[in-house]
Formats: sequence, structure tokens, C-alpha cells
Amino acid sequence: MSRKLYILTGWGERLMDKNYQALISAVRNRYEVIPLKIVTRNPKFCLGVKPLRDILNSLEKQIKEPHTIIGFSDGALLAYLIATIVKPNHLILCSLPPMIGKDLVDHKFLTKEQIKELSAMDYPDYPAKVFYGSEEDKNLKRVNKKLGGIRIKNAKHKLEGDYLKAVIKKIKK
Repeated sequence: MSRKLYILTGWGERLMDKNYQALISAVRNRYEVIPLKIVTRNPKFCLGVKPLRDILNSLEKQIKEPHTIIGFSDGALLAYLIATIVKPNHLILCSLPPMIGKDLVDHKFLTKEQIKELSAMDYPDYPAKVFYGSEEDKNLKRVNKKLGGIRIKNAKHKLEGDYLKAVIKKIKK
């Protein structure tokens, strides 16, 4: 049975993008790479328009074991939440956005129902390797640091350069 790497991209990003292709190429000999599909994507809302519980149910049906899950930005948020349900072998979160409980910001990118669901949550207790860029938004840096995140020097909110290298190195371990 091959190891599986499930990827949740950031809002507006695709696995066909250059940086995700570099990630896939770097780990292809160790993992079967499987994109997780969020069928409710919508240009106006970062998580789409369905309730969060429906999105997580859809993701749960797509995941088989053994596995590693990696998510970037809003994909990291979904990876974090789905991990508490499917219990992956490894979880890698890149630039987890501040969208849980009292840290919820940027309401304009979520539906009213998603805001209600996320604001009622607390951070799930699930071990993860967390990365964030030193040049990211202060709220994002605060949340990722709170979770024991690794700060990537001179990195922005983009999976590229040193940020991408650090993530690839962790996945290859």
C-alpha cells in the first residue's frame, strides 16, 4: 500500500500552479499525491458557500489511510479541522488563518453560517507541524506561533522559495 499525501490548496490556488507542482515533484517517489476537492469553492467566499460541517463530511469521504495531509492558508484551516475526524499519520499546516473562536478575523470571506460555526470552535487538540512566513499578517503570525509554528524567514503568504523548501524537507522525513 502506497503512502498518500492529501493536499488542500489555498484560496484561488490549484495543484497545477508552479509551486504546488514543485512540491508534488519533490515527493512523488515517496507518496501518491491526492488533491482534496472542495466542490463548493466560490470566488466570493474562501471556503465556498456550504456549511463547514458539509465541507468536512465531503473531505472525510475522500480520505483513505495511511496518509499525510497538508494544507495552505484556508486549506490549512480545513486540514486542521478534518484531522480531528480522520486522524492522519502526519499533519502539515502552512499559514493557518486566524479563523477559529476568538481569533476569527476577515469575516467578509466567510458565509454567515461559517462564521457562526467557526466562532463557536476552539482550537482542536491535534498534533501538527505548523509553518508560517515572517512577512505575513500579524494576526496570522500570532495564531501560528501560538500553535508552535516554525517561522520561515523572509517568507510571505505564498508557498514558494524557502517556505516551500522547508515544507518539502518536512514531508520527505
